[in-house]
Amino acid sequence: MLLPMLLTLVAAAGRVGSEEPTVHWRDKDVPPAEIPADLGGSARETAAGWAPFAAKLGYRMFLEDDGRVLLLVPERNRTAKRELELIGKTCALFDRIAPVPTVDPAAAPANAPRQEGEGGAGQGSGESGEEGWSYSYTWGTAEWERDGQTAVLLEAKNEADYAAALEFLAGRHEYLREWLASARKLAGCSLEEPLAAIFLLEGEGLEEWNPENELVHRLATQLVLRRFNRQPAWLLQGLAWYCEHEIQGTHYCFPWRNEFVFAAEHGSWETALKNTHKKTEKLAPEQVFALTRGTFQIEQAQNAWGAATFLARHQADALPWVLEDLRVLMAEKGVIHSEDWSWERIPDWSPPAADQLAILKQRVGPDVLDELLAFYQKGKAYKPGQGK
Repeated sequence: MLLPMLLTLVAAAGRVGSEEPTVHWRDKDVPPAEIPADLGGSARETAAGWAPFAAKLGYRMFLEDDGRVLLLVPERNRTAKRELELIGKTCALFDRIAPVPTVDPAAAPANAPRQEGEGGAGQGSGESGEEGWSYSYTWGTAEWERDGQTAVLLEAKNEADYAAALEFLAGRHEYLREWLASARKLAGCSLEEPLAAIFLLEGEGLEEWNPENELVHRLATQLVLRRFNRQPAWLLQGLAWYCEHEIQGTHYCFPWRNEFVFAAEHGSWETALKNTHKKTEKLAPEQVFALTRGTFQIEQAQNAWGAATFLARHQADALPWVLEDLRVLMAEKGVIHSEDWSWERIPDWSPPAADQLAILKQRVGPDVLDELLAFYQKGKAYKPGQGK
């Protein structure tokens, strides 16, 4: 009996006496094969896929109770107590603000949302720093399934493990090979296919840095993609910043940012929004939708956070349908179809501002920009109906 017990204590991913890698799920260590086949959409497959990496580099795997999230942490973190607590809070907050749309409150909308997806798991969103790397590839006739993937969060203990995780992903997804050079320069990345996020726990130059904020922010993006597929950058990142601020009270995760971050920036976004729009008389759609992938723009980022916060706090019924309408719009117009029935995503494509505004007006109201401007200017003091 002593040998199996010893193996359990020293194994990298958590093992049983047979040396089979295990994942900690619902208070016990189980082999991936014992995870229910339909749990979380792909929990069994995802855990089995990451088990070799975990065993080789010394990581433990933890599966969220419902199979939505697979967490990998360095072996020294025996319980991942704080991480699992943050995962639970983030999932609960996301489910509250963005539940699966059911009965459409609008009467026969022009772009009626579909309950079954019309495309494969979408374009990746790996941050690419100054190089602005993007990619495109053909998905064929594969279909996207809502909440169909288990999201992976990997806390890399150092830069070597971060690079190893990138290599591990690229070894299983050939289209990522060209991305590796730029990805290695970053402190974290988020991908849509596969649904995975990796970030450093420690590394050179990480000063204004908080791994807990990274976890919440990156998990929020994964949950949005898991339920609503590809979204415009302003709403995808805006909702992640909303969740980060609601749970942590600060902003520390700045995808694509390669510049000095002042300490005061972490808790001052509401004040910054008020100052930016103090004299704004008319809000332009482009100000709301301007955030793009590949670069970091502080004013656009704060506008995106403000818009997402406005929707989450004051348009709870509309937000899931805004996400759903945008999902359908991007799936229908953001692709190129081939004669053989295959299709290819257009890299970095985002719907025209006019189309996005039309969705917001339909779901929120014709005065949505006026109300949003009032929210920018008033912050927590805003009350619906204060738009000019």
